[in-house]
Amino acid sequence: MSQAAEARDEPSGLTTTFALVGGLTAWIVRLIVGSWVVSLYCRAGWLGTAAIYGVSAVFIVVTALSLLVSVRLFNPGQRWQWEEDELPGAAFVGIIGILMNLIALTAIVVESASIPFLDPCQPR
Repeated sequence: MSQAAEARDEPSGLTTTFALVGGLTAWIVRLIVGSWVVSLYCRAGWLGTAAIYGVSAVFIVVTALSLLVSVRLFNPGQRWQWEEDELPGAAFVGIIGILMNLIALTAIVVESASIPFLDPCQPR
């Protein structure tokens, strides 16, 4: 295989970074943006639950995309053709990305499931 073909097979740094930390970043940004949106809605006198559902939906999609990229890194269309019990670097990053993205996706979904039981505008 030529060097140009091998270079095309390697994932870019941005792809690898998104696969690895995309879900966790989406989770953190969701918490910040969600708090900001709810505070704006509450100051205006509206209930912020619909807004937080919308914010959660956007970041669930981002996390799911990051999870799909991680799965693609783990098995890029090849069926376990690794030799000598050696896992390629991209596949290892894919496995770690899958685990991290599943944790982030679970956290976002569980936090979003509690919204109907909470009043986001109630002072504490």
